[in-house]
Amino acid sequence: MKKTILYSHGFGVERDDRGLFTDIAAALPSFRHVMFDYNLIDAERHRLTVQPIDIQAALLQKQYNELHEANEDVTLICHSQGCLVAALAQLPRVAKTVFITPAQTINVDAFLKKFVDRPNTVIDRNGVSTFGRKDGSTTIVPKQYLDSIEQIDVEAAYRNLATRTELLVISAKDDEVLRMTNFDYLNDVARVTTLAGDHNFSDAEDRTAMVRMVSEFLR
Repeated sequence: MKKTILYSHGFGVERDDRGLFTDIAAALPSFRHVMFDYNLIDAERHRLTVQPIDIQAALLQKQYNELHEANEDVTLICHSQGCLVAALAQLPRVAKTVFITPAQTINVDAFLKKFVDRPNTVIDRNGVSTFGRKDGSTTIVPKQYLDSIEQIDVEAAYRNLATRTELLVISAKDDEVLRMTNFDYLNDVARVTTLAGDHNFSDAEDRTAMVRMVSEFLR
């Protein structure tokens, strides 16, 4: 049976999660690696439109179904909001799952506040918001996306997933996006750990340590 890693990327990025996933894939050559986009990409204008989270979960389900039908042994690697997408998809028969800096709670007002002071950002809670990103790109966030994340019980979703897969949760000590996180409520159903690094483990040494932990877990 072919061993395949299916990746679930975070909010407002493309399939490789700004290189995070490609670095993990490079360290795991014995696996087949499947990355795909949740968002609608306009490469010419350097714009990305975020789809509602239930649509994202359905897209992950579709990718999983295709691999499952091909009799592939699927492992999940998820980052940030991609962890929540994977939990909502409720995929069966996934032996191991890795959560990297998973989103902890959903609060739309707090979410919007993270972006409000950035250049080229326009917030419209009842229409279409435009977020300027640090890399110069633009993320389009329709009201339908904000509505889709508003009523999610994140803890229940994660606990439910952890009962169906062997789960490794990796938090970052200096997570500038999520700030302080606490996943102690998963200690009885998952392996929970914290490593040095920011939300994306951007520093080369921090990323190497994180990738090493993922590799050891998937052996």
